[in-house]
Amino acid sequence: MKKILCFLFLVSIIFMSACTEVVTVDVPQSSDKLVVEGYISTEPDSSYILLTKTISYYSTAKNPLVNDAFVKVNSDTFFNVGYGYYKPRSPYKGVPNVTYNLAIAYQGASYASVSTLQPLIKIDTLFTFIHHDKELIAPDGYSLSFNFMFNNENQYTYFRDGFKNDLLSHGKDSIYDQLVTFDSKNSHYGIFMPFDVPLLRLQPNDTALLLFKSCDINAFNYYNAISANAMRGSPFSSPPSNLPTNITGGALGFFAAQDVKHFRIRINP
Repeated sequence: MKKILCFLFLVSIIFMSACTEVVTVDVPQSSDKLVVEGYISTEPDSSYILLTKTISYYSTAKNPLVNDAFVKVNSDTFFNVGYGYYKPRSPYKGVPNVTYNLAIAYQGASYASVSTLQPLIKIDTLFTFIHHDKELIAPDGYSLSFNFMFNNENQYTYFRDGFKNDLLSHGKDSIYDQLVTFDSKNSHYGIFMPFDVPLLRLQPNDTALLLFKSCDINAFNYYNAISANAMRGSPFSSPPSNLPTNITGGALGFFAAQDVKHFRIRINP
């Protein structure tokens, strides 16, 4: 019996060894591309263009900053203010229904993008608080609800919540890192509709900041791609994908013109 057990043990080891194969993944190195992060905002003096460069996949260094490019949006020059940021002369404020054309000249190459600043959906500022007992994924506290209205059938909106008591968490702009996009294509427009902010629970005297940004279809798809990549990682999810870009000329990144509003809410039950 012992001889049989030893034989089976040796066979199993040989079988497992035969099924083991070392796979080497060839990760392409960086091609040193320009990376653009640009926003035109209706909030005064909040518009900027940030320019950096890609780095190797295995590098632990920070992305190199680009401070010697020429940047223009429509007829306004954006001047370098350091750390890769380019800003227009103050005062500057984005205007709804205006199309903004970004032009960048850097090291003999030209890059461009375009975005139309869509008006924001209508937000009813009469916010509602409802108390909930502790639930499976949410603690005891007050949830927040509001009503919103699409003005037409082609509106897109980015929404973020959770700036609880103005405290940031690990550099993120939301304590829940929660991003929601609204799409009027599959919704009613011309009437107010309710929205309950998911997972947010507040206590008496807490303050929360709600952020709303209008966006065009390109920005809408970009934000959804960010959300999809953030949620990937389960055994049943697809692998992470490259984010879309609306920058021509071979650069990576994104440029968006947005109507922006934020509301600071204090819980006074």
